[in-house]
Amino acid sequence: MNQDWQTILFYIIVLGFMLLTFFVVRRLLQTKKKLDHVTASLETSEKYKESCFFEYEGQNLYYEFSKNTLAEECIVFIHGIGASSYSFRFMDDYFKDSYSILKLDLLGFGKSSKDPKIDLSAAFHAKVINALIEDLKIKKPILVGSSMGGAISLYLAKFYPNSFSKVIAMTPAIALKRLRFFHLATFQGLAKGIGTRLVNREFIRRQLNNVMNDKSKITEEVIDRYYEPYHQDVDAMLCLLHSAQLMRDQNSWNELKEVSAKVLLLWGENDKVTPIRHKFRFHKHFPDWQIKVHPEAGHHIHEDDPEWVAQSILKFIKSQ
Repeated sequence: MNQDWQTILFYIIVLGFMLLTFFVVRRLLQTKKKLDHVTASLETSEKYKESCFFEYEGQNLYYEFSKNTLAEECIVFIHGIGASSYSFRFMDDYFKDSYSILKLDLLGFGKSSKDPKIDLSAAFHAKVINALIEDLKIKKPILVGSSMGGAISLYLAKFYPNSFSKVIAMTPAIALKRLRFFHLATFQGLAKGIGTRLVNREFIRRQLNNVMNDKSKITEEVIDRYYEPYHQDVDAMLCLLHSAQLMRDQNSWNELKEVSAKVLLLWGENDKVTPIRHKFRFHKHFPDWQIKVHPEAGHHIHEDDPEWVAQSILKFIKSQ
């Protein structure tokens, strides 16, 4: 008799466990359906479960929005080719108390979708970012872009003149066909990287040495963070190649003459990607744009000397 009760008790416990599992799983599925704003795949969502994604034409754009309820203005940071929102990691400390901050990973880079078949031009990125800004209901943000991000910022000001009135473009990547270094470093270097088990950490180290003049900033952790999106990801590399080709082919001089926003250009004296002499062409085409040069920084001024960049941005914003 005792054995029968033990058997019955065993089945009751098993049934109870199965019912509990059923309700827990159902609850999890219901919760997942409610997260409409997180449109990334399950794998990506688990890896970046505290992040936000914005869906645009089937692609998932990763972004970080730090809203300051006491601030009237928002600053949007747009990274350059091969980088991600991580490159602006130093900026938060300088702006978070007085501004809302929006950082993002362009499509094809960082934690965002990587589809080399889609349009990855500066003009396309501008449309995607504007859609995100409208979705977040951000009014007239200040645009800060580095390299390709600088070009994208200027395109945003061109396409949506009523939405953007202040642009800070750091060494904007415009008309790079003339720049021999960019062509060789991007294509020959990347081709070599693909031949040695895709893009490896040494390739990333070389590229960081090209864009940063302060070598003490190139730590193993920084290399890891830049390398992470490319680790054994062929699509990530193809997006990089595709973007580089589009940047070389674009000729924006005449198009950007339509920009009515106030523009500040920041340059590094030791920029190897868009050398300092390139700023004279900008001054010729856009004489009303302000230009400020860092005496020692390289292409990634915001990583070489974030304080100088932050102070330059703040001074420009407050003077307008």
